[in-house]
Amino acid sequence: MINPIVIIILSAYILSFLVLRIVVKPKKPIFTGALLVMLILFVIVTSMIDTSIYGSELMSDFEKSMVSFVTSTRIQDTVKLESSFRIFAWIDIGLFAVTIISMYVELRAILISVYSERGKAKNQEIENLTEQTNKSMKGI
Repeated sequence: MINPIVIIILSAYILSFLVLRIVVKPKKPIFTGALLVMLILFVIVTSMIDTSIYGSELMSDFEKSMVSFVTSTRIQDTVKLESSFRIFAWIDIGLFAVTIISMYVELRAILISVYSERGKAKNQEIENLTEQTNKSMKGI
């Protein structure tokens, strides 16, 4: 049980960063950062749901209202909260896996671009040395 508004907002969030990643191709790992922010938010919400299942007396009014909004339930019974907790736990696991994959892909792209720039600089240096050697050989 998850509120459709939360799904719509987070889907738009992911899609906007994915489009930014595809269109602009930034040199910084922006998509991984966006996924890390989402992962942190989902872990916080999952822990709030877990706290509401077993210790609702310890929760503040804000946390109770947040859990009610996220799970889209006014009356928080244990069965609904446990099913919501399972859903959010699976979302956390999925976000963790996607974040790791995104981190690998973006860091690989960054390292490839750095090495290709270094390779171009070395090739330019070799060409300059070759030209200097050829000029000095002509003078002999």
